[in-house]
Amino acid sequence: MIDVSRIHEGTVIYTEGNRRRVVDHYDGKNIRFRDGSVYNWRHPGLTRIEEEAEEQNVVELPKEDMRGWTVAALKNYCSEHEIPCKGCRIKADYLNAIGLKPILNRVAED
Repeated sequence: MIDVSRIHEGTVIYTEGNRRRVVDHYDGKNIRFRDGSVYNWRHPGLTRIEEEAEEQNVVELPKEDMRGWTVAALKNYCSEHEIPCKGCRIKADYLNAIGLKPILNRVAED
């Protein structure tokens, strides 16, 4: 569980899938995020507060650069950062688990 005494407007909390969410407000029972999601303060999907990650000297890579990585590198990243990627087989699956949208090459039809 996370320390609710550290939650205030603008606090960044990581949820399952290593998704970064910004707190809109906390009403004592639920944490409401700016993206519209709502979590109970005891929800097991709330993993950590961003300040806690800084205290542990965790270095986050810029996620935009990950789109050029190989499948093996993405798989290794997910295992090192404990990102749930069960069932991931292709590059798009791993990028989706990390929280990135894969770049799709589409041909426009006239």
